[in-house]
Amino acid sequence: APSAAAAAAAPAPAPSDADAEACSILNTVTAELQAGRIPNSDAVVTFTALIDALPAGKLRCSALLNRAHCLVGLGQFEPALADIEAIIGERAPGVDARKWHKVWMSRGGIHRKLAQAAEVAGSRHGGESPAALYARSRADYEHVLAIEPQHEGYAVKARRCLQQLDGLEQLLAGELPAATAAPGHAAAPGHAAAGVPPAAAHGEGLRRPAVGGEEQGTAKRQRLGSPRRERPEATAAAMAAEARQRSPDARTPATSSGAVPPPGDVAPQPRLRPPGSPAAAADGRQ
Repeated sequence: APSAAAAAAAPAPAPSDADAEACSILNTVTAELQAGRIPNSDAVVTFTALIDALPAGKLRCSALLNRAHCLVGLGQFEPALADIEAIIGERAPGVDARKWHKVWMSRGGIHRKLAQAAEVAGSRHGGESPAALYARSRADYEHVLAIEPQHEGYAVKARRCLQQLDGLEQLLAGELPAATAAPGHAAAPGHAAAGVPPAAAHGEGLRRPAVGGEEQGTAKRQRLGSPRRERPEATAAAMAAEARQRSPDARTPATSSGAVPPPGDVAPQPRLRPPGSPAAAADGRQ
């Protein structure tokens, strides 16, 4: 089998009428997709028909690349990666995937998404851990920067993706809070949100708020060792009874029935009339 370099160096065959029609369909569907006028699922159907009808070559690889983009949009990362691998393994005149910036940018993005999905699910993909998939993504972006001649637009994108990978790998290793990772990355199980203590993030150390403050007041009294305060009227009655017991001249008042009131009760006191009132004068005469 010819090498990739030899196949790429061979002259590409002259386009046929069928190729021209396929190229027109490919460009039309791509434009409709970019404008948001057709969904990814419909575009996948059209790109699949082109892939099945076209011979090996740059045009078929372009259809594979566009289908991979749509599959990523549908969350189908494994089939998308298979399309990219098919492009990289293509041995056809006019195709040198080693120098195709967009192919390696796309593969780096797919490896990153596979790593994030495996991290959230706490599983492995194809026997590889999230850390290994992040490493594959990093190698893809670094390959973009190594392609000569360098494409400035893709170089900027690759450097930005490498910076985001730094945060994702540190997050995976537990060295970085989730809020400082790449945008759109949800914290995996076991990672607390930034600024939230681990115990609080898992619900530990939390308690149900007290209703009406009663529970908080009880807890505070227990900590201070102070008894619960009695009602004011009960306290006043107890103080009056204690004062009567301490006074040597105090006499226990009797109720109207002559019975001695039980301890703690206060006997009713006679009404006092102001001096000079008719009732007071009459009492004086008597």
